[in-house]
Amino acid sequence: MKTNTLTPTPINEPQEKQEDSLFELTFKAQVMGEEGHIGQLRRIIVKPKTMVVSYIVVELSGLFGFEKYLVPIDYISSTTPQFININCTQKDLMGMKPYCETYSIKNEYWEQEMVYGPWNNINYASDVLMSWSYPFPEQVMPYMIVEKENLLPGELAISDDIRVEALDGLLGKFDGLLVSKNTQMLKGLLVRSGNFLNQKERLYPAKVINKIEDNKFYLKSGKKVLKSFLSISRKRFFNQTYHNYNAQIFSSL
Repeated sequence: MKTNTLTPTPINEPQEKQEDSLFELTFKAQVMGEEGHIGQLRRIIVKPKTMVVSYIVVELSGLFGFEKYLVPIDYISSTTPQFININCTQKDLMGMKPYCETYSIKNEYWEQEMVYGPWNNINYASDVLMSWSYPFPEQVMPYMIVEKENLLPGELAISDDIRVEALDGLLGKFDGLLVSKNTQMLKGLLVRSGNFLNQKERLYPAKVINKIEDNKFYLKSGKKVLKSFLSISRKRFFNQTYHNYNAQIFSSL
């Protein structure tokens, strides 16, 4: 008579890898929602002291203009260098916190220059076109529209024009971040260097970052050391091929 013996349930390795997966956040990536295309990634919100990524800024284009919204990082389901998939609809996105708040302030220049300034020097219509005293648009508006980032203290908005500095000078241009799905910690930094004909993209672990300020990433090493890191070759927006970060280099991050 055969007896049934209980055996330990094997660990589901693919599940573990999925739990430890990395999100790749690269600028100009298209953001896809539950109903299709929503917008485009424009900024990444980071807390430099803790290296935690809290939001991505998605620009919604189309009939509603170019409004930007703060999408919490935990809305992201998966990413590729081309696409960022988020668990929400366009309507849901429009209900989220806007990236910038706009408000009007009194234009002090209006009172000083428009009331007492340039108009006193204009005698004829020709003077309006020929004189340096002709007012600029901001001088003829009694109120000015101002935009303010809707961020918490300690948060920093990273855009695609940020540069990466080694200890001995400019290393390259920031190209994207790798972020842990579980902890939302910054795990890797993608940097593009070289000219148009010979561009190289390298991946650096977050531990080489010294600080993020003055619209720059400052790294802890010199160029010679940093250029020995893994080089990535790919065509981002054409016949897309990209590395499986989880299998190749996750353990090193």
